[in-house]
This record gives sequence, C-alpha cells and structure tokens, in this order.
Amino acid sequence: MELYFGCYGCRYKMPVALVGLILCLALWDFFKFCSQRWGLEHYPLTRQCLIRAAQCATAVILIFSNVQMALFCAICVSYAGVILHAAFRKLTPVKQPSVVRSR
Repeated sequence: MELYFGCYGCRYKMPVALVGLILCLALWDFFKFCSQRWGLEHYPLTRQCLIRAAQCATAVILIFSNVQMALFCAICVSYAGVILHAAFRKLTPVKQPSVVRSR
C-alpha cells in the first residue's frame, strides 16, 4: 500500500517519467504485435536484431525521461512510510485469559 502512495506522489511531480514509462510499454507492445503479424518467429536473426534495437531504444527513453529517479523516489517514500508505521505501532501484548484449575 505504501508503494502505491509513493508511486502516486512521484507520478505528479515527475510526469515526464510517467510518459517515458508508458512509451516503453507501448514500444514493447508494438513490437509484440508486429512480431506476430509479420511472422518474425521464422526469421530469428532479424527478430534478434529488432529486439536489441528495442532494448537500446528502451534504455534511451528510460534514461532521458528520468524513470530511475522516479522509481527511487517512490521506493524511498514507501520505505519511509513503512518505517513510520513501525515506529508508531502500538505493541502492547494481548492480555491472556487466566486459566483456573479445579480439583
């Protein structure tokens, strides 16, 4: 849950990272669609070259859109939320019922 709030906060402070992430997902979805449509499974060398080109394009998009910083901020906010939750949690033991022995 904390990760959700961390991503939610960083998403609005870094919209370019969100756009970059969506572009990368769209690139790979387009590659999957075209791979099936063009029958690239019959041409493994061409398919491998296109995969490498898509990986390079993904790396460039992720670096220039600063996605790694947005993920780092989201993880830090989530970790801080977990630490604060643990710090303010009440840890009193539950009172156990006393056992009465009968003779």
